[in-house]
This record gives sequence, C-alpha cells and structure tokens, in this order.
Amino acid sequence: LCVARKFPCQEFGSTALTNNDKRNATIVADEPSLILRVDPHLYRDTAAWVARAQLEKRAALLSHIPQLQFLRELPPEDKIFTRLGENMKENKLETGTVVNAQNPIAEGCFIVIEEGLLAKQRVVDFSIYKSKDMNANQRHLSIALPPGRHAVTVAMHGPKTMFPDPTLKDFVSYPFSMTVIEPASFYLLKVSDMTSMLLNTQIERIKNAVRAEPTDIEVIRMYIDKQEAIQWQLFKKKCVKEARESIKMEKSITNGQWPM
Repeated sequence: LCVARKFPCQEFGSTALTNNDKRNATIVADEPSLILRVDPHLYRDTAAWVARAQLEKRAALLSHIPQLQFLRELPPEDKIFTRLGENMKENKLETGTVVNAQNPIAEGCFIVIEEGLLAKQRVVDFSIYKSKDMNANQRHLSIALPPGRHAVTVAMHGPKTMFPDPTLKDFVSYPFSMTVIEPASFYLLKVSDMTSMLLNTQIERIKNAVRAEPTDIEVIRMYIDKQEAIQWQLFKKKCVKEARESIKMEKSITNGQWPM
C-alpha cells in the first residue's frame, strides 16, 4: 500500500526519529534520486530547538491578544501563555474564504490571527431603525438606508487578534461570518485548554470581553456615519473643483481674456 509520495525538498523517516521507534514504511525510488542523510542526534536536537522556538512565538502572540491582557497580572512562574500555546495548531486561509456557523474552522476553538486580514460581518435588519433613534437635526446630509436585512462589516481582524469559532455559542453575542481579505495564517486555541488552565472567573472575563459587541442599532449608526463621511468627501471634492474653476475664470477675466 502506497501511503505517501515524496518529492524534492521533502523528507522521510522523521516519525521513527521523533518517536524513537522502528521505521514503519519502505522507500522505493521511482527514478534516480539524490538524498541527504541527517544524523539522528542532530535531527532530534534541531527538532527540539525548532519546537521551543515555535512555542515561544505562540506564547508571545497570545501575550498581545487584547482579550488576554489581564493574564499578564499572573505570576511569571505560571508561564500561562506558554502553557496555553503548547497545543495550538497552525493553519492557513486563502483570500475569499468565508467562515460561519455552516462553515466553521474548528469547533470548540478560538482563532488567533498571526498574519492576514479578515472582515467580520453581521446581518442587520435596517427596518428596526427609527428616526427617533437619532436626532435628525444633527445630520447635515440625507442618508438613505437599505430596506430589509443586509450584511454589514462591523470589524476588521488582523495580526494579534482573536475571535471565537462561529459555533461557540457561549462566546458569541450575535451570529457572524468572517471573510478573508488577505491570506491569513492562524492558530487554533482550544477552549478545553483554557478551561483546564484558567479559573472560572478568568474564563468569564474572556467571555465578557469577546461578547462585548455593538447592538444592531449601534451598527446601523456606524453604517450611517460611514456613508455620511463618504458623501462629505464627495461634496468636498465637488466644492474644490467648482472653486478652482471659479478662480480660473476670474483670472481669465482679470487678464482680459473674457469680454464683459
């Protein structure tokens, strides 16, 4: 039974070295090949060094997550970030990938972003917005709201941010979806690891921090503010264009290029 095919820049035999066990497969060369033999002691030392470096990188990443900042108050000898990072698994997401409750990344996990950019979207019913929700006198431009329910971007998640898998209902205030804007690399942080290493009060602090999201009315106001800002920019460009045309015409009149 062929269990794998190896190509240039790939290795074989590491499982036996890592587990200190016998080889569990036979290698057959399909064509003349050049292979490099690695000393087993050197391999084990290098693998251990790489593992430590990766663990330190994951611990440093966790220490910068806003929802976990209060864990810095724990005694240094607890090494809580190192312990949390021991079982974290790395993965990647391609641009355009959509993550939601029907297409989760990993149930029972938090997603910790190392690189990339994701847009968080919520479906909001714009029909719940009433004019009394906001003083119309404070608005200088008329903003037309789309009717019915629409997906609205409520946040952007980049490096050193964390969000729960959409299936983690205890940590989700409103159903949401994530769309990958830039290719992302991330780690999976199991909730079971967190609950086994942290106190219930600490878990509650994380839960409250993650669930602290704007209401639908606040999201609609954010949408209105954004649309108003866009319209103001267009209005300013129009005013600048008209002013330049007026100055140009006045200059032409002054130079006698226009008869009055």
